[in-house]
Amino acid sequence: MAPLWIASYWGHSSLVKLLLEARCEVDSTDTRGGSSPLWVSCRNCCEGVVKLLVQASAGLNKTNIDWQSPVWIAAATGHPAILRLVLGARADLAIPDRVGRSALWIAVANSHLDPQPVDVLKAEVNAIEGVRVSVVRTLLEARAEIDCDDEGESVLSVAAKLGNAQIMQLLLESTPPDSGVAAHCLCQPAWKASAEGHDDIVQMLLKAGADKNWANSQGESLLWSAAKKGFTRVAQVLLHAGADYDLASANGQSPLCLAAARGFVSIVRLLLASRADKEQSTKDKQSPLWLAAANANVAVVRSLLQARANVNEPDLKGDSPLAVASAKGHVQVARMLQEAVSEGVDTVGSPPRGPKRPRVPTDPVCAEIESRGLKLTRWCS
Repeated sequence: MAPLWIASYWGHSSLVKLLLEARCEVDSTDTRGGSSPLWVSCRNCCEGVVKLLVQASAGLNKTNIDWQSPVWIAAATGHPAILRLVLGARADLAIPDRVGRSALWIAVANSHLDPQPVDVLKAEVNAIEGVRVSVVRTLLEARAEIDCDDEGESVLSVAAKLGNAQIMQLLLESTPPDSGVAAHCLCQPAWKASAEGHDDIVQMLLKAGADKNWANSQGESLLWSAAKKGFTRVAQVLLHAGADYDLASANGQSPLCLAAARGFVSIVRLLLASRADKEQSTKDKQSPLWLAAANANVAVVRSLLQARANVNEPDLKGDSPLAVASAKGHVQVARMLQEAVSEGVDTVGSPPRGPKRPRVPTDPVCAEIESRGLKLTRWCS
């Protein structure tokens, strides 16, 4: 490696100045990663060195072997002051790396990482919003495009998955209303926020125009993804926005079926209170009560029984909730279901029949008459 590269790596400004005055090659790269002195000084937050190299007309857009430019690495490592230096010199902020990730994309993706102590000391940023948020703000102020990587994951999706409300707000404010983003590009981010339990992000995206009933290629809606992991607050936001509580996935699982199978009683109660269909079953005819019974989810079974769910509805194989609970040895659930059956809770919405009339023990004479198929007199019943 060249002396200028080594001096730039360690941030020796005085030595870099001497080498530049001696007309050393300003863009000499290392033999392994192909990084230039400017690139490595941007990565290591050597602000004084970066200033000298920029003044010496170093290659602002010279990338390493992974196609990462100085702007890209400054954004990735979280150096707002360095970023402003190279952007002020008109570096190209749209150069993606080898897998199509732009400087804005990687800045958002790394926004959950703590900055290095040297960054906090050198970066002049708002203490409330933090170094990483300042990097994103700097890129957006420089008109960075809200784009996708080579796999189609957008900057908005990355922000939604991480749940940083400040960054999401910045991204949404930088999206023009007439750009068409609100029509379709907000839906996948909203789904990811739902799947990660970020109710504030979901609310922001719904307000910005995301479809509350959007579903992925497997038919899994936003509410379905929240029910899968038991995110009650996300479910509340979606139901308040008018999401379809009975929208099932491709395999026929409704949000209620999913929550019942996984034992998320708060989600179950919320859906029942919203009048979700308690009898909507999967493709295997497994109702929410059947799924709760099969998985020994006692609290869910109790809630469904209180909602008058059908106790005797069998699945595709003909097994009732009581049968599957008994077969799996779920004693408490089986006892609850047996009591419900005994009370006559066997049809949807049917009132209890009340306690059955106890049968009077039959004496031997009556038993003999009954065994011959003769009509019993009234005193034998």
